[in-house]
Amino acid sequence: MAVLESAEEAKAIEDKRVAAGASDVTILTKKALKGNYQAQRNLAYEYQHGRGSAPYDPPRACAWRGIIMASGSPKVDESDQSNLELACGRLTPAQREQAARIFSEIAEVL
Repeated sequence: MAVLESAEEAKAIEDKRVAAGASDVTILTKKALKGNYQAQRNLAYEYQHGRGSAPYDPPRACAWRGIIMASGSPKVDESDQSNLELACGRLTPAQREQAARIFSEIAEVL
């Protein structure tokens, strides 16, 4: 572990980490929109937990979990159903409406 010399150095390191994560989210999104099951799962997880550079976005996580369930992929299993219930079950009514809109937008692209 390195010792940081200044707040500026710490900020530069954090900015670099976030930029790398943004690239990861962009790549995951492109793959997910092409129907890649694992990319869809990873993207949903990142939004559900605010990982990498993905913001904590429960409605978007719920929407992606719904996309996975609607995909018809033979890889979908009970864990995907559980993840859907977990991601969507805690949403407020307004967040559920937002998730439904996001789901529709994604489904149009797929």
